[in-house]
Amino acid sequence: MENITNNLSYLIPEIIITVLGFIIIGIGIFTRIRNKFVLPFVSISGLIFTAIYITFFFNFGNIHILSTTDHNQMNDLFIYGGLLKLDSFSLLFKFIFIILGIFIILMSIDYVDKYVNHEGEFYGLIILSIVGMMIMSAANELLTAYIGLELLSFSLYILVSLGNDPEKTNESSIKYILLGGFTSALVLYGISQIYTELVKNDIVNPTFFSSIGIYATQYENFPPLFIFGLFLLITGLGFKIAAVPFHTWAPDIYEGAPLPIAGYLATASKLAGIALILRIFAEIFEGSHSSLIIIVAILAILTMSLGNITAIAQTKYRRLIAYSGISHMGYILVGLATNTIDSYSAVILHSIGYAFSGLLIFGVLISFYNRTNKENISDLSGLYKTNSFLALCLTIALLSTAGLPFFVGFISKFYLFLAAVEQDLLWLVIIALINSLISLYYYLMVIKEIYVNEPDGIQVISTNNIEKLVLISSLIGVIGLGIYPEIIMDAINSASISVFIR
Repeated sequence: MENITNNLSYLIPEIIITVLGFIIIGIGIFTRIRNKFVLPFVSISGLIFTAIYITFFFNFGNIHILSTTDHNQMNDLFIYGGLLKLDSFSLLFKFIFIILGIFIILMSIDYVDKYVNHEGEFYGLIILSIVGMMIMSAANELLTAYIGLELLSFSLYILVSLGNDPEKTNESSIKYILLGGFTSALVLYGISQIYTELVKNDIVNPTFFSSIGIYATQYENFPPLFIFGLFLLITGLGFKIAAVPFHTWAPDIYEGAPLPIAGYLATASKLAGIALILRIFAEIFEGSHSSLIIIVAILAILTMSLGNITAIAQTKYRRLIAYSGISHMGYILVGLATNTIDSYSAVILHSIGYAFSGLLIFGVLISFYNRTNKENISDLSGLYKTNSFLALCLTIALLSTAGLPFFVGFISKFYLFLAAVEQDLLWLVIIALINSLISLYYYLMVIKEIYVNEPDGIQVISTNNIEKLVLISSLIGVIGLGIYPEIIMDAINSASISVFIR
């Protein structure tokens, strides 16, 4: 593999963020900083610089791949001998990961100051996890994707263990590590099975997505060994996005993790898993097999239904959001079952929209928890009297997540369901609509607590300027993308075309 590092300069964003992460960890370990704003400020400054670099260098420099929707004009680049692919798909997700990281760090400042003793490790690991996500979105072969997945996972294992309730935190972190390690072993074993099958058939570069896709197109029915490898691979990816039946970890981990990290798991971490799944599905299952469509559709139905039905019985808002997130992975699977460029665009829009809605939800809950230390849904009673701004933000976020008009959740679901109907999957859309109605019920029950029920004593809950900044920015994303999605659709369509068309 000659000249393997010829395009190494295109990895500058990852290099910057990696160095930044180690600097933050080093500052936290070797110095004692009493000002709670220093580490977040350094972290956010580095991430903003990287986001600006990505925007200007890749969109206005020598490669114009962020906004074009003409595949013939896209300049896809392959780095490290093709292990990583730089295209509009990976750049869009890298930019979104950085934005989500900035939001999570801003939301964490007061929480970390009150409940976390290892500030440097907390912020540094969030930054290093972003590198793992960026690698996942740009991976062009299985082992590189696995490395990115493990970098993200190991960062999250430690972050989950930094919670302030030792009993819940220890249980959650041990469970997450054990399940995550077991799933990683399954993924590696699946990769080995796929590799073995391709080597037996003299396929060049047997771990590359494109090579696996070429092999897959040769068969109307996949060989058993290949199916087994794909099953193990899908199991690992299903665990990452908490799709049924690989979802059982999510509620317990959300409950025991630091609240900002629960929000991080619900938004950025799932988005990274979705990015990797989209790339693998597009490359491997081009011109997808009818059997695959049925399998993914069944998983979508199970994920939507179990997530929504179980959410109804929850009494703690962390577990409610966990099961709600599981149900939304079902909607994502509807787009994967459809397997068209339009459905991929809808999946990306829905994922980004859900991330903004999730940020808004967790921004409110973190602010509420910092002042009350309460975790039950009933504790939100009368929130409109104690802080009307938080009540409004949480209401809008829940209505968007439920898929009501004028919010991003509605328009993203509309695109998802429309793409499925165009592929004669009306029956799947009907089931998804029924599930959306079920989800509206338990969201309205939370809203009822906020506006109808009376609080236990009127205690005003304040919000600082940073919290207001995060909430208002998230509101703009939820409402703005709902009313005018075209602001981001060019970039999303470009990303879908680049990943779907070889």
